[in-house]
Amino acid sequence: DLNQTLPERWKQGHREALNGAWLSCTDDSYIKSNGQVEWLDWDVRPWHDSSGEVGGILMQVDVTTQKKFEQLEYNKVSEIQKVMLDNTTYSMIATDTAGIITVFNKGAEKLLGYTAEEVIGKHSPVIFHDLVEIKNRALDLSEEFGETINPGFDVVVHKCKVTGEVDLNNWDYVSKDGRKVPISLSVSPMKNKDNEIFGYLGIAQDITTKVKYENKLIEAKERAVENSEMKSRFLANMSHEIRTPLNSIIGLSDLLSQESIDGEALKYIKTIHNSSEVLLNIVNDILDLSKIEANEMKLCQSPFKLKDAIDKIIGLFEWQLSEKRIKLFFDFDENLGEFYEGDEVRLHQVLVNLLGNALKFTLQGSVTLSVSRNTNSHHSGNIIFKVVDTGIGIPSAKLKSIFESFSQAESSTTKRFGGTGLGLSITKQLVDLMGGDVWVDSDSGQGSTFSFTVDMKQVESSPVLIEQEKVNFQISTDTELKVLLVDDAVNNRNLVKAFLKDKRYSIVEAQNGQEAFEILKKDKFDIVLMDMQMPVMDGFKATESFRTWEKDNGCGRTPVIALTAYALEEERQRSFNAGCDYHLAKPLKKKVLLEAIDAHVELLSTSA
Repeated sequence: DLNQTLPERWKQGHREALNGAWLSCTDDSYIKSNGQVEWLDWDVRPWHDSSGEVGGILMQVDVTTQKKFEQLEYNKVSEIQKVMLDNTTYSMIATDTAGIITVFNKGAEKLLGYTAEEVIGKHSPVIFHDLVEIKNRALDLSEEFGETINPGFDVVVHKCKVTGEVDLNNWDYVSKDGRKVPISLSVSPMKNKDNEIFGYLGIAQDITTKVKYENKLIEAKERAVENSEMKSRFLANMSHEIRTPLNSIIGLSDLLSQESIDGEALKYIKTIHNSSEVLLNIVNDILDLSKIEANEMKLCQSPFKLKDAIDKIIGLFEWQLSEKRIKLFFDFDENLGEFYEGDEVRLHQVLVNLLGNALKFTLQGSVTLSVSRNTNSHHSGNIIFKVVDTGIGIPSAKLKSIFESFSQAESSTTKRFGGTGLGLSITKQLVDLMGGDVWVDSDSGQGSTFSFTVDMKQVESSPVLIEQEKVNFQISTDTELKVLLVDDAVNNRNLVKAFLKDKRYSIVEAQNGQEAFEILKKDKFDIVLMDMQMPVMDGFKATESFRTWEKDNGCGRTPVIALTAYALEEERQRSFNAGCDYHLAKPLKKKVLLEAIDAHVELLSTSA
């Protein structure tokens, strides 16, 4: 007979064993007569004696000590988990698969203002979300997964349920008192040992401070962009305001120097002209430095004759050489090709800076410009230029800083020789843009050698003189060219008329774009010289309006040359976009203006 103190399930097990069953159980607990709980692992097996009688054998192992240890460890882990849940700054909310909240920690209470008792077993986390965000997120998920996701709890957990991975998004929680709290919410599925989802865990972090900081960064960036745009507008306006009077000074002094004037008067005129050129170079340097610092400097790659381009540059210094009685030598490697593709304007600027400095700081002797293939593997670029002078030289201690902005070899040079200290800084940055290097070898009193390399592709084709498409212009058959001159400044109009007085031009004047547009609709002209900055209607709008009128009335295209005191590249491009065929920046040079007009006249003649 069984011990009557054994649990009934053990007795039942013994009776089943008598019927041939073999039963076992692990972690079985029972309460002893003294009230203590014990755990056993037991087996009941059938037993047959020699006479065939069936009995049962009960084998049991007391695992009470082990179970008590496991319970102790479980309680400890649970306590640790509770401490972690209650003391973390993160909001932790767990739900079952239906979305009913099962865990709501202290962080969630602090963030949202609800108590755990108010929400556990009663609500879904959707009550903490902005309903507009829930609806918008439902639409996004529906599009992403190609199925309809209804606004509700599924919106929060759908992605992690489908992918099995953590889904991280920014949301706005709505607290109990109605405050919106920006959060970063990660949602992950909770799975059992059989990899089945039994709930979801959402961990939220308050990102209010982060959002404020990001908004401040955005505001700072917007202010920086606005300041940069204001700076660009200021520089453009400054360029316009300075170039407008310089246009008259340089143009008229250039005309006067070509008249039959000699003695002191001619000397004064040349001094005015050269001083104006210096001022113009300073304006150009400031504009270029600003564009480079704003990463707005763009290279214009086009084919040109390298030797011819340098010959033109050397010609600019003829008067200065005659005044100082300094010799300028030019050594061009005949093994170099004839045509190269590169930015002729920027190469011109670098060489003018270096040659100008060499001549300025050389009181006697010579300056030599040499151009050859670059065989020095330490410097990039396939062509090397060297400007060697016998001037005052540069102290060795100053060589490292010579290419920095506003830097000069010694403070006395500012008063002795003049200059802003921008030329070499711009030279270095332009050479960098052209894929080369620039360096200097010098010592005080020993002269200087400035070297730079550029990377230019040798080409076979010849350059195009005028930057425009060949279009079917119409030209008057009269011997005179009929010109519409549009400019609000009377001095500028007088200057252009003075430039054109030696040729057979018939000139009609207009003071603004609106007046010019009305004239163009009534009369036919061979060419239009259009200032771009004018009151009432500017040259951009006038040109656009005229091009539309030409198209609507089936008229031939009349060439328009833009004349602008804005020297920035975007203004030049804006002129082309408005419908201009060529662009000339003020101050105007008589030779340049006449060449541009003649080129258009020739183009008109061959295209008519």
